[in-house]
Amino acid sequence: MYSKFDPGAMTDNTSSNIMFIEDEVFVATESCFLRKVDPRNLDTGEKVDLMKLVGVNMATSHPLTDKDGTTYNLGGSFISGPKYHIIQVPPCKDTNCNGSDPWTASKVIGTIPSSWKTCFSYHHSFGMTENYLIFLEQPMLINTVKIATSQVKGKSLHDCLDWCPEEKVKFHIINKTTGQLLKTKYISEEAFFLFHHSNAYEVDGQIVVDVVAYDSPEIFDKLYLNKVRMNEYSNRHPPQLRRFVIPIVEGKTVRAGEELVHVPGCEASAIRVKDNRLGDHIRLQCQNIGKPGFEMPSHNPKYTGKHYRYVYGTGGYEQGYFCHSASKTDVETGESWLWKGNEYQYPGEPVFVARPDSTDEDDGVLLVTVVDIRKDHKDMMLVLDAKDLSEIARAEVDVPIPNGLHGLFRLEE
Repeated sequence: MYSKFDPGAMTDNTSSNIMFIEDEVFVATESCFLRKVDPRNLDTGEKVDLMKLVGVNMATSHPLTDKDGTTYNLGGSFISGPKYHIIQVPPCKDTNCNGSDPWTASKVIGTIPSSWKTCFSYHHSFGMTENYLIFLEQPMLINTVKIATSQVKGKSLHDCLDWCPEEKVKFHIINKTTGQLLKTKYISEEAFFLFHHSNAYEVDGQIVVDVVAYDSPEIFDKLYLNKVRMNEYSNRHPPQLRRFVIPIVEGKTVRAGEELVHVPGCEASAIRVKDNRLGDHIRLQCQNIGKPGFEMPSHNPKYTGKHYRYVYGTGGYEQGYFCHSASKTDVETGESWLWKGNEYQYPGEPVFVARPDSTDEDDGVLLVTVVDIRKDHKDMMLVLDAKDLSEIARAEVDVPIPNGLHGLFRLEE
């Protein structure tokens, strides 16, 4: 069956995200392909094929770079059975890449078999702390049998997805140094769907994981082009910032029913339970943070993998509290601040730029592109004060700005 499937024919329309690896700029989607881009003139460079380099058919468009310069990503393969692979890209100082493509030094440091024989979980991002990587194996499943026949039948990736909420969400914790998976099973009490991790960090032997989650993957159906053109957007199942706490209990005796979360002020829960179908595991219950309705979470990049206080986002097409807004939320109190446009304006993902020599986490500005859908009005980039989201400046442009997914800031010397 798979002999007829050509992974090389998958889309290389890398429109999902822009990323830095060392001093190079790449654009990515969720296939195995990346494209190098010249930041000086945006010329398209060579294609990077992760299938040839590390054997993955799909990879997230959100790699994460550690404080020592090591970059990690999560990829999936299905030719020899569905698996997830932890990809590591060492910093150039360790590999002496001398300006060559840094992805050529990438390697797989760990592999996790899928929980299903013919499917693997859709994955768009993952989390990272000082010592661990966090992968949420959600029940939005990519059916490899359908994938194998999709080209012949003319099916899209959406046609190959199966939503199986009875499977819940499995939290896999991987040691960054060894690539080993912790043996403890962590499973959510309720199923949910997610695209984006906000951040994660460690505190007193626990991992705090913040994600933007949906009760179902209905977001895929909301964004069909015919519905967008008709200005139809359902208010059902909005995104919600949720906090989970994962206790690291390897080698410890844990009594059934014992509360294992001990983060001050946190209402999340982790309790060992025995389930006839899911087995002996630690059941995770989340704490909702703030109001529902914002997506595209970003934060001060100095706080990636560390204890942080603020997350920035955008309302996207949601029609609730964050509608037509760029936002800031205090993850400890749930308090939010907004820059709110009018009904014709759609802000993109905020990008935080720190003030030089700043010490406060939110001492800086947010760069936010805003698309204005009226023909006689210009699109623009906003500069907002990251403390209170007051407007500092705006730069209007004479050409349309595509309503893209993710933002990037690069300072050129």
